[in-house]
Amino acid sequence: MINDLYVMAQNLKEKGLLQVTTHRDINGPAKSAGIYVEIDKNKQPRDIEFVPKEDFVKLWKHSNGNHNSFPIIRVQKPIVNHNLSVDFDKIWKLKKKKEEKIETLSQLDFDNSNPQSDDIIVSKWTKDQLSPISHNLSELRSLYELISRFPGNQYEQKQFYIKLIGLIKDQLTTFENPMLELIKDILIGSYNKDKKLFCSKTQIAFDINDSQNFKYKVRDVRLKSILIRELNKKNTNEIKILDTEICQLTGECHVIEKEKYPQPKLPIIGNTYLFCNNKSIPCLTRYKMESLQSFKVGKEIVCEMNNALDFLTQADREDKTWVQVPGSKDKEQNLLIVYVEDEPELDDDLAKMMGDAPDFEQEVIKFENLTEQVCGNLKEKTERNPNAQIKAIVINRVDDMRKQIQLSETYSVNSIILGTTKWQKASKNFPYIAYRIKINQEQKIIEPFCPYPGQILNLMKKYWKFEAKNGKQDLKFEKVPGISLKEVYDVFIPSLANEQESCKKLLSKVREHVQGLIINFGHFYNRKELYKINKRAVYDNCLAISLLSILLYKLNYYKEDYMHSIAFNIGRLMMLSDVLHREYCLNVRKGDIPPRLIGNSTMSTAVEFPDRALSLLQERIMIYKAWADTDKEAKLAKWAVNKMGDVTLEMSGEEIPESFNEAERAQVLLGYLAKIEKE
Repeated sequence: MINDLYVMAQNLKEKGLLQVTTHRDINGPAKSAGIYVEIDKNKQPRDIEFVPKEDFVKLWKHSNGNHNSFPIIRVQKPIVNHNLSVDFDKIWKLKKKKEEKIETLSQLDFDNSNPQSDDIIVSKWTKDQLSPISHNLSELRSLYELISRFPGNQYEQKQFYIKLIGLIKDQLTTFENPMLELIKDILIGSYNKDKKLFCSKTQIAFDINDSQNFKYKVRDVRLKSILIRELNKKNTNEIKILDTEICQLTGECHVIEKEKYPQPKLPIIGNTYLFCNNKSIPCLTRYKMESLQSFKVGKEIVCEMNNALDFLTQADREDKTWVQVPGSKDKEQNLLIVYVEDEPELDDDLAKMMGDAPDFEQEVIKFENLTEQVCGNLKEKTERNPNAQIKAIVINRVDDMRKQIQLSETYSVNSIILGTTKWQKASKNFPYIAYRIKINQEQKIIEPFCPYPGQILNLMKKYWKFEAKNGKQDLKFEKVPGISLKEVYDVFIPSLANEQESCKKLLSKVREHVQGLIINFGHFYNRKELYKINKRAVYDNCLAISLLSILLYKLNYYKEDYMHSIAFNIGRLMMLSDVLHREYCLNVRKGDIPPRLIGNSTMSTAVEFPDRALSLLQERIMIYKAWADTDKEAKLAKWAVNKMGDVTLEMSGEEIPESFNEAERAQVLLGYLAKIEKE
């Protein structure tokens, strides 16, 4: 990861975009709602309020890694002393109404603070770091004042707890349900079976009460920016008197970072360690290379990498230089960072084009429209610099502690433009297929569409299958391991060296994955029962068609040709057999349609072994064909028989193979779904 971040930082630095916007000790809180408490000049808590998650995450904290957090503190031990049952959480969950929760909390002994609770205190480390730089600077004066008002020893802490508990008691009846949940957590906690005690986890942000006397409140983002500036200035002055060593990343002399790397909170994946290893690894300790000594990097270089990440992942640059992209596992979401190397400040939605995964229910800009805008501007870029490059990095969240680079590739701008152009053309490489469905009482025509790369990742994590439950039939999906973004990019932005091989590998995975969806979808469609199924299955079926079409196109199978192939026509025969069988059941069996129509029940065999499938079909279809030939009213059935004659005529003279290759199997599936005029 370090090498990739260094290159990123240098690109920004060369363009003059590398601003000092971060400090290793300044981060955001955990992603949850929190409590906001103001303290007056008499060191008493005065106001308390609920802050929803979307607002609380915008606040800041100063901390030494996971310790000495200020002015946001996580309460870990309940502040009220109680002897409640270990099953209290079960009782609490039954309290749905606000009044019930207030009544339950009112029964606590508010005069009995927990002597073990010692979280709300300002540490010596915090004072040493913040007091000197905030004392004489008017913009930071409110921070200095908050530190001086905060409990600094056990006696002050106990007095503060008593006042805070009293404030909560006085305002308890004014709180709504979300706040009552947090109040319950800091007063009582939840029973931890491993620790065998009640634990809390709520964050409290503290601030001054008399903001009119100061330039900024502590929570103000402007104060945060000034604090970062002053902390970095302090670090720069300290660096000047330190010895330098060779930075193993640059090969130049720098003051080496020996304490810790920043832990930026990145969108999607959260707190991220830029560098970490096991300090007890024997191969490192043997040579006295524990921790950061195993790879020596300059302090300034580390700061630059952190600032580069901050610039590219700022909230207002979502879709431009970063976007959430699905991972290969269930519920896994990764961070995709994409930028033009010599113009990373460009405001086009490049990241959105390269990795977005909009849901079918979202109103989103079509991929074709977005690429027209983005690639149009990229073309202008190549006129200025024909060798322009685009960097793409995917950072994967392994767990809370570990993040890793899953993809790090550099593509030429020209390859992106050519790739997206071909992608759009290839996505139309299918026969006429469209479905009329009702959504929110409105009839809509749903057709295969040009997919975003992220949509393909989501499709490959869903395995659709037929389900019959309580007399109802539907298509349901279960989550399975998917594919990586690199596998999509190898087709989306191919190189001449491996394009065909990459397409063959992906086609094999895709065909096997979507075959069940397509065959089961055809089951409902050919029975005219599309209204019964999950609407998401309709969209995923269309997406599967588009993806198969793209891969066939890239392998030089074009619809103008493959629609006359043996494989495609066998798929058509199966669809027409379904129509004939359905009409027979509607007319002769008075609407009693069996669980599977004959074409649909033969499809799995047809995809693998066409000659065997045709033999099975020939045995079963004769009775239905005989009925259609003799019943003058069976107009649709006669049409199906006539079309089957046309298809078999086109196939005549060609040898039916024992088995199909992957491209032919995909053609069978497309032939099964393809519409024929007048059907």
